[in-house]
Amino acid sequence: MRVSSCKVRSIGEAAFDWLSSGRGGKVLATVTHAVYLLGGQDELLWMAPETSPMHRRCMRVSSPLPRMEAGAGFQVRDGLLVTGTGEALDFGCSPVWKPPVLSKSETITVSGLGGLVRSAYRQLTAQKQPSGWGVLIPAILQVAESQYEPEVAGNGIILPGTVWPAVKGIVLACLAHDFGFALEHGAGLVGLGAGLTPSGDDFLGGLSFSIGILRCAYPEIKDLQTWNYPNYLLRSQSQTNMISFTLLKDHAEGHALEPLHRFANALLTGQPVDQFLPFAGELVAVGHSTGWDLLTGFLAGMSVTFSS
Repeated sequence: MRVSSCKVRSIGEAAFDWLSSGRGGKVLATVTHAVYLLGGQDELLWMAPETSPMHRRCMRVSSPLPRMEAGAGFQVRDGLLVTGTGEALDFGCSPVWKPPVLSKSETITVSGLGGLVRSAYRQLTAQKQPSGWGVLIPAILQVAESQYEPEVAGNGIILPGTVWPAVKGIVLACLAHDFGFALEHGAGLVGLGAGLTPSGDDFLGGLSFSIGILRCAYPEIKDLQTWNYPNYLLRSQSQTNMISFTLLKDHAEGHALEPLHRFANALLTGQPVDQFLPFAGELVAVGHSTGWDLLTGFLAGMSVTFSS
């Protein structure tokens, strides 16, 4: 065993708790900017460069990432993660990251939140060119505000033909607070797209995270208690890969990437838009379109506040 030159700069609380239990596992997948590790009971965590956004399952390390082949084993001993080649990463004394806490006493009114969401997304799309499903943001705002059919096909948007009807149906259902209908429209989006986290899953992750924080922060929106996303997810497990399904569950349970937490908390507490748009900027830099897909789903969920 030899000490790795790769330093663990910070570690998410879920990753720290699981590794501290002393259990080992195997490498699930290795991609350009991450190494995904899998332990017993399908516990997932990953290593990523120190410039990556934090997550409760993330271990942020200095570059370069350790060389770990898919299928290779790893062990945990006394605060050390030991790879199959004997390289040991010390996580035991690393700072543990926890998501920022939202103070319910500081949340703004529902109507105030709806106006702030619309303003924030207009400014964001004016400053940055959306990609992925983010190109639907202007159309979502049009539907949410006036419920007329926007000229999606004429806006240069190239997506699978099933995407916009499903997204529009979700937005209209959220405006009507009909969450069972929203889930019906979302059924065909699970696993839709390429990569470890398909765009459909990222969109649904943003949607469920959005509605989840609204449920906690605004109990007066009683219709939100009918949101039954966890059970819906279990029925959808076979439609996507394990990494993406785990992140879908995390979003449903209120766990996301750090910039999405900060963006959401700033919105709900009524911070000035120019102060929290940088969080959105950090998020849209994630993946090929992952950040934009998450933000688009988050907006669809926030449309609940446009009619409250």
